[in-house]
Amino acid sequence: MTPYHTGKVQIGLLYTKPMPDYDGHMIRVQLAFCPPSRRIIATHRMSLGAAAREALMIAGLAAFFVLIGYSPNIWNIFS
Repeated sequence: MTPYHTGKVQIGLLYTKPMPDYDGHMIRVQLAFCPPSRRIIATHRMSLGAAAREALMIAGLAAFFVLIGYSPNIWNIFS
């Protein structure tokens, strides 16, 4: 696209076309020809592992507090 010149200002001088949206087929073909590097795979696995550990920790804490709530000895302390 050629910029529109008003005399003082050039409109559209730095315009670039937007990137096309990728669909599943395009991504699958790209991964077949250019698989991701080992560093990207390792980083992805580390982030998934960290998310899994956090989810297990939150579930464990929730189970702990539920069990404390049902423990009869805890309620005797406050009465």
